[in-house]
Amino acid sequence: FAKYCLEKKIKVEYWELSNEAYITKSFSSFFKTGYEYAEKMKAYNDAIKKADPNAKTVIMFSPGRNKALQEFDDSIVSYPVKYWDAVSYHKYSAPHNNPKVDFKLCVKILNGVLAHDTNEFIDSYIIPKNRPGIPVLVTEFNAGLNGNPVDETMYNGIYVAEYMLRLSTHPNVRHA
Repeated sequence: FAKYCLEKKIKVEYWELSNEAYITKSFSSFFKTGYEYAEKMKAYNDAIKKADPNAKTVIMFSPGRNKALQEFDDSIVSYPVKYWDAVSYHKYSAPHNNPKVDFKLCVKILNGVLAHDTNEFIDSYIIPKNRPGIPVLVTEFNAGLNGNPVDETMYNGIYVAEYMLRLSTHPNVRHA
């Protein structure tokens, strides 16, 4: 596919090597650990770069919300060859399907995310697990998933715009 895109002059900025690989319950037959994910994706990386030596690949880190996700990411870090050119993550910040969280509390939580976790997550979590200057792609984000109190409200649009503006100030962010 990389060769086809090169020959047809289809520009691919980054080739994402799997999506949400950290969801190990669903994909346990594929990736039991982050190390295994990095190891299995290396062959795809090599094939893409053989077809197009200028191609850039990206691996995906988790949003780091709990110990299991952090362990998955730490396992990626333990892979000895850092062949990827960039990293990606998804960020959904609002609690969903939680009847104890009403609209007002959800907005308070999300405003806290905007104030303290937009670029800070990249600086405190993503970059330390990678090389300095690593390009970062935020390939999915929203206030939350379906079932949160701000879903389908004007606040969700405001949150997304503000989140995007804050990401645009980070020197490592190449795409959101």
